[in-house]
Amino acid sequence: MNDEKRMAENYEIIHAIHIGNREVVFGENQNSEPDARYLCAYCVTNELFQQYEDCMVGDDYIEIMKLFTKRLDEQMDKVMADCEKVTAPIETITAEQCFPNDLGESINGKVVAIRADALRREYRTSDRQIVLVTGGFGANANSRGSAVFCTNLYHGKTPDLSAVTFRVRSSLSIVPHGWKSVLRRFRRNIRKN
Repeated sequence: MNDEKRMAENYEIIHAIHIGNREVVFGENQNSEPDARYLCAYCVTNELFQQYEDCMVGDDYIEIMKLFTKRLDEQMDKVMADCEKVTAPIETITAEQCFPNDLGESINGKVVAIRADALRREYRTSDRQIVLVTGGFGANANSRGSAVFCTNLYHGKTPDLSAVTFRVRSSLSIVPHGWKSVLRRFRRNIRKN
């Protein structure tokens, strides 16, 4: 068990919730200057560093906590708005819908599904799971590498590398209802390019 406190400068982070594309944090500095005991900020993390943005401090716990919950509400509203735009089925793709993973075969150039448990809960839907593998050492047969590069078939975006490292389920054996038209459109776009 890790007893190390999470810190942002001199603030101990006592609440942190990651929803959507941002993490909202709430911290306390018991030895702070007057009017700066509590902190609310967004935390941005990648493989190299962690930084805090849009920091607000104050000495009123309730005021800073209201800001914390307001920022969480804003993030939830953004996630809900994104979900409402999705026209493909949003069910979660399960292991039963995928072929067993054969590490002896390359998945490069194949349509695969990212394991749902590799994604944050608000993104455990088929529009976030179905991707085309485009490269990376982890895509090769009998690979020692773990990185897998891919393009999301619904959004056309490249998921964060950390989201797909060693978290790929192999090719879909059952295309979820409603996804056949999405796959046809994607293949037409590839042929055009």
